[in-house]
Amino acid sequence: MLATLEEAEAALARAKAELETALLTDRDKAKGGEGAPATGAPARRRAGRAEESEAKSAQAQKSVSPCANACRAFASLERAAAAVCRLAGDANERCSRARRVVADSEERVTTCRCQR
Repeated sequence: MLATLEEAEAALARAKAELETALLTDRDKAKGGEGAPATGAPARRRAGRAEESEAKSAQAQKSVSPCANACRAFASLERAAAAVCRLAGDANERCSRARRVVADSEERVTTCRCQR
């Protein structure tokens, strides 16, 4: 359980960043991945290493969809916002800001149909 307002706000920021990453991953997969083509031997070696790293990461998360990650991050975001409000008080601006972050994020994860 988050014990201080600073811890709760840090957890809110982490969850928001994780959600952004999951949503970007989902969008990138839908687009088929974008990026400039690699040219030249050094670029090809870098591209090969990057592809190998991405393949290992994808293999590690094979059974976890971007929406599953987004829903998990959104649940963390909601818990962190609740902690901010519990610690700061419902009338505090920090609580209002945390609720706005959740509301804005909720709109973005609607396509994932997260269970509550």
